Amino acid sequence: MLRKLLLAAGLVLGPLPAFAMDPITFNRVLATVKTYTADITQIFYCLRKDPEEAAFRYAILHFEIANGVKVLRANGSDDKQNARFIEAVMKGVSFAPADAKDAALDPQCEKLVNDFYVFNGTGRPLLVRLAFLPNKMP
Repeated sequence: MLRKLLLAAGLVLGPLPAFAMDPITFNRVLATVKTYTADITQIFYCLRKDPEEAAFRYAILHFEIANGVKVLRANGSDDKQNARFIEAVMKGVSFAPADAKDAALDPQCEKLVNDFYVFNGTGRPLLVRLAFLPNKMP
């Protein structure tokens, strides 16, 4: 059922490999996703007031997930691992309403947004963060 849903959404996972990515490596992937989603949630919070950025947030996530799945597949992941990866990204990112206030985060927004636009620090894309995997983008 999940595979059909993902296929309908355009995230073709491809044929099942003969083996799954080893659990230690996959847990490292999930830990990387957790850090990424915390960072991108803060960045999206900082961009919340810009209506032109709103649609791009979803496109960014789609791009990050699609490329992440390609890299995972190149490193031997199976469909279940790919689905868990997608779920971790989707569940880990949240979107703040435009009128949200966060006294602790607001002073950091200029730096966070700058990092995002130059792919530095908290703004590094997920694909860059997965660079520890031996097989890069196929």
